[in-house]
Order: sequence, then C-alpha cells, then structure tokens
Amino acid sequence: MAGFDAIYPRSLKDLGKGARLPDEATQIRNKIFHGQLTNMNLSREQLIAYVKEIRAWCDAIAEAARNELGYDGFGRNSFQKSTIPEICKRFRTQLSSVPDYRKFIHEKMERKR
Repeated sequence: MAGFDAIYPRSLKDLGKGARLPDEATQIRNKIFHGQLTNMNLSREQLIAYVKEIRAWCDAIAEAARNELGYDGFGRNSFQKSTIPEICKRFRTQLSSVPDYRKFIHEKMERKR
C-alpha cells in the first residue's frame, strides 16, 4: 500500500472511495493476509467476520484499480503489462533503472528501524 501510494498520483484510499475497513480490521489485515496470529484471541466467528470485511474491502479496491489501471492488483499473474498506453507517465516517480528501483524500495518500502 505504501509503495502504491508513493508511486501513483491517487492513493489507494482515494481510489477505493467508500471502501473502508473498521480500525480493528485495519490493524489485523496484514496478519490475516499472511496467515499469522493476530494476538487478539479472536473466536472463529470473530475471525470470519473480519475476513469478510477485509474481502469486501479488497473487492472494492480491486474493482477501482481494474477500472483505472486495467489490473486489479490481486490476480495470480501480477507481472502484467497494462493495456493502457503509456500508463507509466501517470506515475509520480519514474523508475528507469534497477538502481532507481532499489532506491525507491529503500526509501518508500523498507521499515524504518
């Protein structure tokens, strides 16, 4: 999410207008995505409810991205070429080399310690 927001002129939040997760679901979203324990001692029913909220949020973001970018960001083959000519000209940051990409990852994506 941070990488998308750093490179694209519209944030994911803006792109998926109306798609909102409750604060609690936002806090555990990444844990659930990666199959990790949430440390919240959730019941099965509570976990399923959060998963439903997160799926609805993902569906809304995916539809918005598909409409704007031609790819939903969730499909199996995530390394696809867009059918939108020169879509890269929309990007805030232009990456023209592996060192540029490495620098972008370091500055925008790596966790600060």
